[in-house]
Amino acid sequence: MNILGIGGILGDAATALLHDGRLVAAMEEVKIARRARRGELPSESIAACLQIGGVTADQIDMVAVVRPLPPATVP
Repeated sequence: MNILGIGGILGDAATALLHDGRLVAAMEEVKIARRARRGELPSESIAACLQIGGVTADQIDMVAVVRPLPPATVP
């Protein structure tokens, strides 16, 4: 199973690729694009992870989009 993880879309976007539960590639968007593009999908780091992992987009079984949760408040 191939899982593409996308995180940090609102800032410091990054992508990771897992194959059968093992990390095979991870890339920060700013390292590839050389610029920050807040609010956009990290398309260049997605492409890099797929290339590094030797996977095509149609071989992705699941996409996990991660976003930060607000801090917990204690009553």
